[in-house]
Amino acid sequence: MKQSVVTIYTCAHCGKYYKRKHFCLAHEKMCKKNPENDRQCFYCQFLSKKDVEMECDEGYGEYLRTVTLFFCEKREEYVYTPQNEMKGNAFAFDEPNEPMPKQCDDRDNYHDSDGKPLPYQKQIT
Repeated sequence: MKQSVVTIYTCAHCGKYYKRKHFCLAHEKMCKKNPENDRQCFYCQFLSKKDVEMECDEGYGEYLRTVTLFFCEKREEYVYTPQNEMKGNAFAFDEPNEPMPKQCDDRDNYHDSDGKPLPYQKQIT
């Protein structure tokens, strides 16, 4: 019988297991349960999704591609998630495209009777 002892690394936020430390560290930075990645935008009534046609050229010739992006209706600009920011894969195009802010002044005006920020108002699909 062959037996071995292996070190297992666990994400501090979601509990996912990894055999390699560098994969675990990379995952922790992007983990959706990481409090550093939580943005008020995800719970805001002004966040919506829009389909945008973009011209792409990936070496095979130019073509149109439809992508779905987050849009802040209050600020009237496209926003991208912290994960997109870390990966460097946010789309660059003519419209304003900004990272989601950690704190949003536009959302602070929307509180319930107890003074707590309004919860997520609609399902984004």
